[in-house]
Amino acid sequence: MEIYYKNNSGQVLDLMRWPYKLRDSEILGYEWNYTGTENTGTKSGGTISVIRKKIAKTTLTLAITSRGKGEYLQALDYFLSVTEADILNNTPGRLYVGDYYYLCYIYGSDKKEWGYMNSFLENKVKLVSPYPFWCRELTKSFLQGNPVSARETDTFLYYPFGYAYRYSFPRNTGFMSNDHYAPCDFQMVVYGPCEDPAVRINGHLYEVTAVLYTGDYLKIDSRDNTVVQYRADGRKVNLFNMRNKDSSLFEKIPAGRCSVTWSTEAFGFDLTLFQERSEPRWIL
Repeated sequence: MEIYYKNNSGQVLDLMRWPYKLRDSEILGYEWNYTGTENTGTKSGGTISVIRKKIAKTTLTLAITSRGKGEYLQALDYFLSVTEADILNNTPGRLYVGDYYYLCYIYGSDKKEWGYMNSFLENKVKLVSPYPFWCRELTKSFLQGNPVSARETDTFLYYPFGYAYRYSFPRNTGFMSNDHYAPCDFQMVVYGPCEDPAVRINGHLYEVTAVLYTGDYLKIDSRDNTVVQYRADGRKVNLFNMRNKDSSLFEKIPAGRCSVTWSTEAFGFDLTLFQERSEPRWIL
């Protein structure tokens, strides 16, 4: 299992190999917060009205060492530079466990067993997360003018005997498999040139009134309810008010196998699902 921290500049701290070795951690713990009202009178129990997560704090303990004094001191400096850069940039880094990441800042350090004559210390670091969920990103590309083979989709026009010709799906149809237990937030990136891009997922319409020229792209993010056009010249245009207001542009993607329809002759797009959990998935 890989466990590592990656900051917003792409620098990585591998926490499973020297000079950093994970010893102990509370990162898999979680807690939901709730607002409730106790029943009065003879009735027991109560009513939960709101259940959500707040900012969360946790810790992990690392052993830090190296063969030589110089490499050891370099490892200590590198750890601080990687983690504190995110704090100074006010952008959380990502703690990865396998395919899942946890947005967090490493904001504190408590060192033990250290001294100027040693090349070893134990570092208990403190983490705080503004959004305490473990997330796995699942991305699929739907390409312009790229038909989907029947054999790629399992259930379209198969005969119970051999046949010399293999049919294809209509050019504007595909599937997205969401193997999560709940609907997911998503990011959709539509590539120009195209006009008024529209995509239907399980029949739900995602549509923006906009013209994208060659080199432009449109990014829809349901986590923060944004839709932005990135122009080839580097400019950004907020298109929130250009969304189809009769059909929610930020509707989460349902769990299970979802049908996807669009006009492949007009544009291609990438769809990324954010599969969020209170702890990483337990798999072999």
